[in-house]
Amino acid sequence: MFTRQKFLLGYLLASGGKCEKIQLMKGLFYLSKESENSFYDFHPYHYGPYSLVVDLDCKALANKTFIEIKGRSIEAKLGQEQRKRILDDVGSGNLYKLSNIANRVNNKDFDKLLDALYEEYPYFAINNQKKNKLYKKFDPRLDSAKQTAGIFTVGYEGVSVDQFFNNLIQNNITTLVDVRHNPRSMKYGFTESTLKKLCQDRRVEYVSVKNLGIPGKLRQELNTQADYDLLFSDFEKQHMPKVKNELSYLKKLLDQNKRLALMCFEKDTCCCHRTIVANHLFDYCEKKYDLIHIPTA
Repeated sequence: MFTRQKFLLGYLLASGGKCEKIQLMKGLFYLSKESENSFYDFHPYHYGPYSLVVDLDCKALANKTFIEIKGRSIEAKLGQEQRKRILDDVGSGNLYKLSNIANRVNNKDFDKLLDALYEEYPYFAINNQKKNKLYKKFDPRLDSAKQTAGIFTVGYEGVSVDQFFNNLIQNNITTLVDVRHNPRSMKYGFTESTLKKLCQDRRVEYVSVKNLGIPGKLRQELNTQADYDLLFSDFEKQHMPKVKNELSYLKKLLDQNKRLALMCFEKDTCCCHRTIVANHLFDYCEKKYDLIHIPTA
């Protein structure tokens, strides 16, 4: 069991063994803000801070019968020994924090809980369709400097899917271009079909352009920067001259005032071919658009 899942169960135990889904989500959000034990990332969604990973962990724990999900409520289903082990692993100090947070969160009704949370963390209200007008000034997407089309690159190495979407929101990315040759991942949220659905739900257009990727068989035994440099040199000389149609397609998106991010795995732009694709697109567009690499941290 992951440590973060133990804290999820710890929150349930601090809540008397049972609470509403939204209380669990918001309680773990407060924990991420008020404790060094920040196991989950959150991004603004329909009802404030939301974590896809929390939701994923709930389903995993339910499958293992550690919890039971009934409608809007979640209940711990732990034996005496299991409870003791979770409480020992979480620790008395952390359990005290969880109990304080649970008392604050679980004693508020839905609207009062959101109002209190939005007052303290207004950024997380920007996607609430009923209340977002009150918090427009906290929406980074409305910044005048983020209204023009541009070429961006972004990786997802070392970040959760929730932090990844925060990166897109913070830069007002309207179109995510997946330039992986094989858009699959062991990491939750980054396989093509899942990522496309998540993007659609968050008003980001998702496009997969596999011909702009490097086949996995060519990416074996990359141990040094020299190995990467050789691979990318061959890719640039042999493959990039063949992708004029793909570059033309991306230019059309940019011309429609899109803020377009080329996505691949690697955190370090020096170790990722998306930098080469971005540079060629930059030149293909006659340097009309800014080129920015989004930090993944």
